[in-house]
Amino acid sequence: MCGIAGIVGNDLGRSNIKAMADALHHRGPDDSGFYSDECVELAHLRLSVIDVDGGHQPMVGANGSIMIFNGEIYNYRELKEELLKQGEEFTTDSDTEVLLRLFEKEGEHCLKRLNGMFAFAVWEPRRKRLFLARDRLGKKPLYLFRQNGFLGFASEIKSLLALDLVHQTSEIDIRSLRDFLTFGYVLTPKTIFKNISTLPPAHWATFDFDTLEWKEQCYWDLATFFCGKRRTYDQSTREEFSNLLNDAVKLRLRSDVPLGTFLSGGLDSTAITMATVEASRSPPQAFCVEFDDINFDESQYAQAVADKLSVELERLDNPKNPNIEKLVWHFDQPFADTSIIPTYTLNQAARSRVTVVLSGDGGDEILAGYQTILADKIFSRFRFLPFSFRKWASRIANWLLKPTYRKVSLDYKIRRFLSAYHLNPKQAHVWWRGIFSEEEQSQILNLEDTKGYDPMKEALKYYEDVPGASFLDQCLYVDIKTWLLDDILVKIDRMSMAHGLEVRSPFLDHRLVEFSATLEAKGKISGRKQKKILRDVLTRKIPKNIINRKKQGFGAPTRHLGINKLETAGFDELIKNGFQLDPEFEDVTYKSFLLNILDVWLKIYLEYKKTGIWRPLNGK
Repeated sequence: MCGIAGIVGNDLGRSNIKAMADALHHRGPDDSGFYSDECVELAHLRLSVIDVDGGHQPMVGANGSIMIFNGEIYNYRELKEELLKQGEEFTTDSDTEVLLRLFEKEGEHCLKRLNGMFAFAVWEPRRKRLFLARDRLGKKPLYLFRQNGFLGFASEIKSLLALDLVHQTSEIDIRSLRDFLTFGYVLTPKTIFKNISTLPPAHWATFDFDTLEWKEQCYWDLATFFCGKRRTYDQSTREEFSNLLNDAVKLRLRSDVPLGTFLSGGLDSTAITMATVEASRSPPQAFCVEFDDINFDESQYAQAVADKLSVELERLDNPKNPNIEKLVWHFDQPFADTSIIPTYTLNQAARSRVTVVLSGDGGDEILAGYQTILADKIFSRFRFLPFSFRKWASRIANWLLKPTYRKVSLDYKIRRFLSAYHLNPKQAHVWWRGIFSEEEQSQILNLEDTKGYDPMKEALKYYEDVPGASFLDQCLYVDIKTWLLDDILVKIDRMSMAHGLEVRSPFLDHRLVEFSATLEAKGKISGRKQKKILRDVLTRKIPKNIINRKKQGFGAPTRHLGINKLETAGFDELIKNGFQLDPEFEDVTYKSFLLNILDVWLKIYLEYKKTGIWRPLNGK
């Protein structure tokens, strides 16, 4: 796993590729490399995983193309064998050289043959053209700054913030602030900065130095699988799923450095750890986080699985007073998932023992594992009650239910569920993950400048991509395009790269994602039993109390880290100071944590505008 950065255009003299690279040092602590000519400057920071000695970048191909690559191509050995049979010769054992040779032979068509997570750039000197690409689901990030014939790109926003052009023109996008207040993250392809965007997942793009033409194209469309023919749920389907999962794990065990797993004790991480044990010569090192608050702690389940699989489990204490400023700095833009704290701890500890870990991320999104799916089923009946009854039920719940501040407490879920009384099923599904309502946002932001922008409507647009799919599959598609892309994958990337650790997610192997998209509903959920196919595959392999236990989710107690009042100076045009929460009326855990993140981020941004340096306020 690595960090990449580059600039293309006639204004290179005002740029500093070294500063861009320095901002990404944490992503690639093992090696660095640079390339420059009169048109382009490229930088690569390397975390050495495959061919530790031979994978230096930028790498020059047989045709003179120069590549910088962030990620892993898991099927590189199979692709290399094909190329060898075609007469190609290799000087390294790295997946980078395989990818570069494949690109020089097939161009953008090679992307459909890749199984991996990646973001890469190829400069073609003869054509004076830059080629950029990103993996199918967006596991590896790629940020863009384009202005007046100048292009900058990087693995993280902070690298682009090191450019003078970006500093001089950076402005907060209030639409992105609305995204953040609504969901706790910013929706792709926007960022918090008006002048910085992301290359969408499953896209490639080219930038021509002479003509300044920018071309962007999608090479994989997940919607076609959700709208295609349904896969019948039967024994052969279960066997196919099991084989795919095992193969996805085996491919991700390819590494020249120590490897481990994250084991929460939940179904997904248990399945991955078990498959890792079965495919490995020696048991992997496993890691989990334990909490003093029993409402959050799952470590006893992780220990039970570890004992069953004869795996060594390191149980880590969740920090009570984390460095919030450092976390905000790593994300570059406001991001308020409460699990960033234990995730940071988990990755930090794992890096001291291994360089690569496998995780269970993605299982819930592709197999309908979240409680929001159950809420959808209940809501389908609830909405047929008289409107007046639904409205009064919500009001009575707000009056009678006092906050208990347990982990996603019953009082919180009931109030949240009933607050959607006026919505249709599609709106309600998106709303389950919401934080601040539009009315509350109007008390925090000056919404006049948003020109009718509504984050909820932006998320709802994804339903239009899959009109022929079932409601369940439509919801899963929306979750993949929003929650998975802009929360889960961002969190995994930043918190792992903060410590130079590579995290691999077998459930997000594109073959498994496609398979699950075509699986009929009863293979995903049957009654209240979610992730049905995974549970059936694991039956008799792991303890029933693990298979059947209620999903808890990976959160953290953050009530003590939140603020109830927002008073941030210097942003009068955007923010109305003085907004205040009432912790006696409602569970404000997520709202208060979000406000604290926003408060810290705004202060870091204010300092950046003054100094041109993106750094935590305490400088550490």
